[in-house]
Amino acid sequence: MTCEEVLNRLDDEDCRAALLARGAAPADLAHHLASCEDCRAAWAAASEEACRFAGLLIAPLPPRARGMLLRAFPPPRPLAWARLDALTWVFACGAVGASVCAVEQYWLMVPPWIGFYLGMGCGLIGAALQSGGPGGREKSNPFRKWAVRCLRLLERAV
Repeated sequence: MTCEEVLNRLDDEDCRAALLARGAAPADLAHHLASCEDCRAAWAAASEEACRFAGLLIAPLPPRARGMLLRAFPPPRPLAWARLDALTWVFACGAVGASVCAVEQYWLMVPPWIGFYLGMGCGLIGAALQSGGPGGREKSNPFRKWAVRCLRLLERAV
């Protein structure tokens, strides 16, 4: 191992642990350090620097700085599972509609891509009816009234 390789290895994780006295130095590095005075001096300087910075990192963050960081980088909002669930149902209904049209294409005479869009439309209606969002379950929602009317017509037809 050369002196240049030793200086490059000082930033490796195993060497950083050894510099902070959290483990032993790697064997190849220890063998070179035993025979090279310049590298021992560089090792000692790196060990002192690592210990000095490690002590600074343990200090608690001042409250003002913490507040500034939280304002600059707000925590992410939680994922809206209701929206993801609605999208899942929309695409699942679209896939079912496309499958039905593909299997019964000669009887229905509807291409699968139209079945996909029809299925997605039914999925959207179902998602709107199940939605707990603004106006989703309210009786005065015009979209809900229209969707309920369409579903009742479909029930009568079947």
